[in-house]
Amino acid sequence: MALTITDTEITSDMTTVFAERRGEGWAVSSYPEGDWVFDRDQAIAAVTIAEELAKPEPDQLLLERLRRGLP
Repeated sequence: MALTITDTEITSDMTTVFAERRGEGWAVSSYPEGDWVFDRDQAIAAVTIAEELAKPEPDQLLLERLRRGLP
């Protein structure tokens, strides 16, 4: 499981979900366009959640904690 984080994009080697910088916020590909604006930490959490859900046995405690920080 590895995230690649740059100034403009967050990608994963385990899922097709990604985030990209849009002005002052971030858009995450798995959320409806325009409905959600994330800060950088929230975008990282959203892509990490997608990675965890791609595993055969996701860590439910981790998912719960990560989801708390999302809008």
